[in-house]
Amino acid sequence: MTDKKNNFAKDINVPRKEQIILDACCGSRMFHFDKNNKNVIFMDNRDFEDTLCDGRKLEIHPDIIADFRNIPFDDNSFSLVIFDPPHLLKVGQNSWLCKKYGKLQKTWPIDIKKGFHKNNNTFFLVFMKGIING
Repeated sequence: MTDKKNNFAKDINVPRKEQIILDACCGSRMFHFDKNNKNVIFMDNRDFEDTLCDGRKLEIHPDIIADFRNIPFDDNSFSLVIFDPPHLLKVGQNSWLCKKYGKLQKTWPIDIKKGFHKNNNTFFLVFMKGIING
């Protein structure tokens, strides 16, 4: 497997200019009807597979492994940013909910603010183009 943190462009099949959407916390891409949309860069801080308690297979394989608190793209890089961070606080670490949706840390108020902080690109990626979804 390539180092997705440093060589993500090698893992993306479409030229960067055509990828106008960033899904900053993509997880298993549940937000998308077309889970292989070539206009989207799928980003998450996890990369794994598991079988859930009911037998369904969970696959989280982003194009790039990165954290929404420190997005590795310049301002104005996308027309749309999907920002749907984890929103569960009290959930077991090995539960299917945690595996599928992620878990907030005790520092979640600070973490979410970092996603919109002036020195992070999430807010500016969205604000400069005028759309936010999440």
